[in-house]
Amino acid sequence: MDINLGVTRLGAYGEGESRYQVTWAAAIAQPVTERWTVSAEMSGTDRQGTRGTAQFLAALSDALNTRIVLDGGFALGVGSTAQNLSLFTGMTMLLGD
Repeated sequence: MDINLGVTRLGAYGEGESRYQVTWAAAIAQPVTERWTVSAEMSGTDRQGTRGTAQFLAALSDALNTRIVLDGGFALGVGSTAQNLSLFTGMTMLLGD
């Protein structure tokens, strides 16, 4: 399990809004086979004077070799301020030694 909490000091902010934004995330990943891993995450933001956001993300990763990993998945918005659905795919490549 991976848990993250961060605070960002914003340069620009609206009247009645906090200059500080809190971001949070909690994720788990489970190898299914030597190559395949499934992951799930809850994350979001909170800032006084604005509506917070939250999302649930699920992903599947395929380690093609020790240097290249392909992944893809979806994110579902939780609450009225988040996007309904996002799909993603990507590649991570280790460069150098």
